Amino acid sequence: PRSTLFPYTTLFRSDAAAKKKLTKLFLSAVASAGSSDSITFFADLYNDNSVVDDRLQRIYRLSLAFAIRPRDNALAAVQKLLDAAPSNRLVVTAGGLAHQFCHANPECESNVAYRNFVGVLASYASKNCLSSDPKQVTDAIAGLQALGNLHELTPIGEKTVSECLLGISNRIRVNALQAFRNNPCAQGPLQEASNIFHDLKQPAHIRIHAYLALSKCMCNEKAGKIANTLKNPEEVDQVKNFVCTHAQNAVDTVSAGRNKPKLKEAFDKIKCTTYRSDVRRYSANLESSKYESTQNLGHS
Repeated sequence: PRSTLFPYTTLFRSDAAAKKKLTKLFLSAVASAGSSDSITFFADLYNDNSVVDDRLQRIYRLSLAFAIRPRDNALAAVQKLLDAAPSNRLVVTAGGLAHQFCHANPECESNVAYRNFVGVLASYASKNCLSSDPKQVTDAIAGLQALGNLHELTPIGEKTVSECLLGISNRIRVNALQAFRNNPCAQGPLQEASNIFHDLKQPAHIRIHAYLALSKCMCNEKAGKIANTLKNPEEVDQVKNFVCTHAQNAVDTVSAGRNKPKLKEAFDKIKCTTYRSDVRRYSANLESSKYESTQNLGHS
C-alpha cells in the first residue's frame, strides 16, 4: 500500500549512514507489526531476497502467529513465500496466521483464500508423511504442527492427517494424532485413531495417543468399544492402566470443561475396577481448588 511504501522509498534520499540505520528501524517495525499490510509488504521483500537479516526474518515469522485480524491478502502473500521457499519454521508459524484469520473470520472454512492456504500446508505434510528419511520426517512434522494450529481443518487437511496416521514413522503418527486437536470430531482422522487404538499390535505409546485423541470427542458408543477392547488380555498393561486412570480422572474432575453429565457418563463406562498398581503407567491429573468465604469467590 502507498502509505507503507512511501516512507520506505524516501529512505533512499538520506545519506548512506542514515539510510542504513533508518532502513533497519523501518524494516524491524514492519516485521513486527502483524497487520495484513505489513505482512504483505514484508513478504514481498522476503520473496525478492531484499531481507537477508536473520533476526528480521525471525521477527517476521513470529509476528505471523500473532497477526491482528489478517485478511485474504496476508494469506496470499505468505502462500507465495511457502510456494517459493518453504521452511519448517515458516510453515509452523503460517499455521498460526491461518488460526488468527479464522478468529477474525468465523466462516473461514468456506473462504477460498483460506482453503488454498490450508492446501499448501497440507501438501507440505502429505508429501513427506509416508517417508522414514529423517529430513522428510522433520518436514512432515512441521506440516502437521501447522495443521494442528488451525482453528478449522478443511477436507484436504483432514485427508492429510488421515494419510499421515498410516505413516511408517511413529513420530509422524504421534504428531498426526495431535494435529486435529482443534477439530477433535473430524470423522476421517477420528476413525483412523479408533483403528489404531483397537489394534493390539500397535505400540503402546501410539495407542495411548490414539485414545487421547478419541477422548476429546467421547460418546457412549466409543466408550463402550474402548471398554470392550480393554477386556482383551495383553502382555503389557500400560495402555489399560493409562486409559483406566484417565477415565477415572475424567469422572472425578471438577474442571468446568469436563464437568458435564453426558461426558462423565461416557467415561464412566470405561472405568476399570482393578488394574495393576504401577504408577509409571498411570494418567496423572492434578487439580487444586481455593475458596474465599469472605468474598464468596473460588476457583479450581
